[in-house]
Amino acid sequence: MTASLGGRPLSGAVVGIVNGPQTRANERGEWTLTDVPPGTRMLEVRAISYYPVRRVVDVVSDAPPVR
Repeated sequence: MTASLGGRPLSGAVVGIVNGPQTRANERGEWTLTDVPPGTRMLEVRAISYYPVRRVVDVVSDAPPVR
């Protein structure tokens, strides 16, 4: 997945599962979370000068990357 705003990468955004693992988006807005248990989770993206965004996601074992 890519953290973006209006199609522009959101470099440095903190992306994570609420009460779970988190990471930072790279300069292309790309990020990867590991060790997330399967199931329905709340994904949160935060960046300076932006309101946090939360989305419900379904984490599936051995699923291909999402774009």
